[in-house]
Amino acid sequence: MYRFRKVYPGLFVIMWMILIFYLSHQPVTKSNNLSKGITEVIIETVEKVTPKRVFNVSRLNHILRKKCSFLCIFSIRYFSIKCFEKQ
Repeated sequence: MYRFRKVYPGLFVIMWMILIFYLSHQPVTKSNNLSKGITEVIIETVEKVTPKRVFNVSRLNHILRKKCSFLCIFSIRYFSIKCFEKQ
């Protein structure tokens, strides 16, 4: 059980780093289109709840990209610490 607690976070970190590398090597236009598509899906979902609200797609896209970057870095750091902490 102890060994599993060390290996599992390490594998997660490696897989997460591979995903980040894959997404970051894309051309700017492809990456931007992907994130704008996700942003538009989020806006459509939120508009069902609050139909009168108007959203700026490019501003929300910028905020979403920054939040996702923070989440990626935070999760890598958290699971890296889990790999090396003593129990």
